[in-house]
Amino acid sequence: MQTPEAYDEMSIFMPGRNTTAKYCTVVLRLLDAVSPDGNRFVNLGRLRQEARPDGVLSSAPVERRPA
Repeated sequence: MQTPEAYDEMSIFMPGRNTTAKYCTVVLRLLDAVSPDGNRFVNLGRLRQEARPDGVLSSAPVERRPA
């Protein structure tokens, strides 16, 4: 068993069923969510989605840019 380190995360909830258009909207909104100093980014490679009865919650970690 592994215990991951704590990290910051951005989440977006989209009501209704998941569609390609909604998925693309989530990805674009997460890409636009960059810190003003430019040292952090949303890692879409680790994007996860939770199906809920009333919609889909999409979350991705916010990480520091590599040096």
